[in-house]
Amino acid sequence: MGEKRSGRLAGWLKTLGGTVAGLVSGVVMMYVTGFVNNVVKPAKPVPILSYDRENLTVTFHNRSTGGSSGYLDFGDGSPLEPISPKQELFTHSYPTPGDYSARITLRNLIGEETERTLAVHLDNPNVAPPQIDGLEVVPLSPGSFAPATFRITTKVKNAQLCVWDLGDERPMEICDGASAQDRLVTFKQAGGYVIKLAATNGAQAKEISEIVTVNEPPRGTVAAVLTIIDQAVRFERTESPYTFGVSPPPSWTGDSYPFDCGTPPRPGRELADVRLVIG
Repeated sequence: MGEKRSGRLAGWLKTLGGTVAGLVSGVVMMYVTGFVNNVVKPAKPVPILSYDRENLTVTFHNRSTGGSSGYLDFGDGSPLEPISPKQELFTHSYPTPGDYSARITLRNLIGEETERTLAVHLDNPNVAPPQIDGLEVVPLSPGSFAPATFRITTKVKNAQLCVWDLGDERPMEICDGASAQDRLVTFKQAGGYVIKLAATNGAQAKEISEIVTVNEPPRGTVAAVLTIIDQAVRFERTESPYTFGVSPPPSWTGDSYPFDCGTPPRPGRELADVRLVIG
């Protein structure tokens, strides 16, 4: 009977010992797993890539963090280049101008990968960039009162096309890239206008802008703008009186009333049609 009790007691103790060992093992593994995840397990790499260029040769700047190995895909069909994450510069020459997608891929010690794509734009190195030598805007009347006319002049180099944006309701104007750009522009309403000129040569562009201010005319001011509608072959000076009878509508409450009146060319004369805009 004593041997039986001793055997049962030994079995209980063995079972209890296994249970305690299992609990201790579970607790230990829980802490060990947390330690491995937080201390031993490396973080995912963070790839950071930028570039500068000289003609078709591109220098990539590697500012990535983390990672133990990786590779660089230049996006032009050339073989992948193995890289060290600690290497700061990578140089590659592209075969032709164009748009490419370079991709850097980094992996850490346990094989986790992170990648990032960088757009690379390469212009034709044989095409000179366009240049704009300033933008001069000179008012033709003192005070710049509306309607105000400005002379706009500039010099352009290495341009195929020029695009003018006068900052008002007029559509943009596209013209050839002549070296000397000279024009007269009239703004009928008071306000601020941003005059922009863009010059393009292939995929390269240059833009310049200038702000002009058109002032409200003093009370009682009458202004006239002479506009040549058609190109004449021969001009002669003549003086002819014209009377314009225009009345503002009853609802008009402003200080001045703008209106357009036209005068046709004299019969048999090669004169341009002239319009007087009075306001």
